[in-house]
Amino acid sequence: MLIERQQAETNLLACAAFVAERIGSADGHAASVSDIALRYAARGELDLAAGLADEIRDPHTRDVVLSEIAARCADFDDDEYGLQLTEAIEEYGYQQQARHNLAARQAVNGRLEAALATVEQIDDPFAAVGEIAVRFAHDGDETRTRELLKQVDFPTVRVQVLNELAAAKMKRGEPAEEVLAESFAESEQIEFAEERTQLLLETASRFHEAGHDDNSIAVLEKAKQLAETLERRFRDSVLVQIALLYARLGNFESAEQTLKPIEDLQQTAAAHAGIALEHHSNDDNEHALGSLAEAYAVLKSQPEKLIRDSAARFNLFATVAIRFADFGKPERGLEIALENPEDEARHTALSSIAAIAAANGREDIARQAANSIEDFAGRVFALIAISRSEAGDAEKSLQYLHEASGLSEEIGQLSLRVQALNEVAERYAELGDREKCAALLHQSLQTAQTIVDQSLQSTALVNLAQIYEKLDLGLGDKELEILGLIVRKRM
Repeated sequence: MLIERQQAETNLLACAAFVAERIGSADGHAASVSDIALRYAARGELDLAAGLADEIRDPHTRDVVLSEIAARCADFDDDEYGLQLTEAIEEYGYQQQARHNLAARQAVNGRLEAALATVEQIDDPFAAVGEIAVRFAHDGDETRTRELLKQVDFPTVRVQVLNELAAAKMKRGEPAEEVLAESFAESEQIEFAEERTQLLLETASRFHEAGHDDNSIAVLEKAKQLAETLERRFRDSVLVQIALLYARLGNFESAEQTLKPIEDLQQTAAAHAGIALEHHSNDDNEHALGSLAEAYAVLKSQPEKLIRDSAARFNLFATVAIRFADFGKPERGLEIALENPEDEARHTALSSIAAIAAANGREDIARQAANSIEDFAGRVFALIAISRSEAGDAEKSLQYLHEASGLSEEIGQLSLRVQALNEVAERYAELGDREKCAALLHQSLQTAQTIVDQSLQSTALVNLAQIYEKLDLGLGDKELEILGLIVRKRM
């Protein structure tokens, strides 16, 4: 055990770790300790993070966490320790991936020469070299980018680097057409059609960003030809992406034509929902609503025996409902949301619709949507969302927040009550009432103290620690007393 009693009694995150270290279930222990170890690593307490990772009994989970901690070392200029941690990883593949992650992190932090030194310790360095080349590109050093590109034998990585080089050029206001043409030509060398089509779509998107829509369409046509050679499940997915890119180009006729061969109705519906978004971004609300209606009709027509992913389907229903509200038809959005049989998807849609309606002055719809959420926790989160949407009316914003605060006490599941109290407290802090915020966080800590399940209690304490740190709030005598009680109970 690494966390001493005195630490746990004076610090929320240490208290969470103290509880987590004593979880009897191997899975529960691994999940809780992993999360806490990574949080310590993010704060720069690398030795403690690595020590906690070493306590994880499952070798696979331990290796994954050590890999992430090793990468974090680059954020604190401790490359040597990062490499030491990679040596401690048992599974060879994860050890190599850890070095890749460390090199990538060094590159992101602008320490490109150090990243190249780390790459020398990787058996298969091409992907890592590609990532470093991308960083040089974004730093404006095309010469070094090209030098590294010569070291990369894989056309897939070469295309990715060239596309990023084009993006970097565009960001600086430089022409990128030649680089993208080079990327398109390079893609011919990619063996696997699935991989090749994805990169062609990326290149087409970059051509559009560069203002060369003719080139973009030519690349899309090539991707479309390749899509016909794929297995049906891959083909349908690629055709949806092509259709959405056509819509982004403003070529809605080609977008609709591209959808015709698709057999998976769920994919077709998702495409229509995406096309609706493109119509809306072009200020064409009539066609946006028409595409949304088409998405809804296709979803409703899908026979149950052909549904491969029910969760994705229910989430898509929620998306369609939210977009109806966002496009000025909140009543229709509410109707579709209420049809959704899956609780989480339905509550997500209702909460979003409530916030959208409140922001647009439709308090009647906002109230109806919030009240339609059967789950108390979900209703609290909806009321908080409405409070944020009513930011221009301080009195209404507080009214909804007070209601959320009172309702949070009715939540039966203690871990959810903690989450709700935390969010209400944060909203009070946003409104400048730190006294009310502190009182609610104290109430949340009292609730966390009563959670029996150690995994849930540890998670609740971690979340509280994050909020106290974010809001720069100290622990008073009453909070320290609660931590002492938690520690004594878990000894």
